Amino acid sequence: METVGGTIVTPARRRFPVKALAWMAVSPFAVWAAARIGGLERGSLTTQLMTATPYAAAGSLVSLLVAMAARNRPAAAVALVTSAALGFSVLPEPSVRRTPPRAGRSRCSPSTCCSAGRTPARSWSWSGGSTLTCCPPRSSPPTPSGASTRRG
Repeated sequence: METVGGTIVTPARRRFPVKALAWMAVSPFAVWAAARIGGLERGSLTTQLMTATPYAAAGSLVSLLVAMAARNRPAAAVALVTSAALGFSVLPEPSVRRTPPRAGRSRCSPSTCCSAGRTPARSWSWSGGSTLTCCPPRSSPPTPSGASTRRG
């Protein structure tokens, strides 16, 4: 009788591909950001899809967390750039130019304008908002040509 010899070896354990999962989470949002920034939304279907960009911007933050949890630095860097690009495309532009009211006008409420004998007026800015300003005081009614305004 012959004996069979050898060593018993357990097979290598397969690890879950965490880095691949990070890239699978990041890549759809990177494509979305490239299409949004590149202006590739031509036609009705892609234009309709691009209306969901605020949701994609929020989802790209989740993909950033997935890439960071996977400790995949390249995927995390791409996710960070993608989140920033989608965020800048969604958030409103800051109002850079603020013009002060014209000379002789002051900012006030309609009630103050009316009590001061002024007419409220709205001035519009490029940032989309309106500012309430007061017009200069109304001039006094004209006096008859022969009448004197002095009391004496």
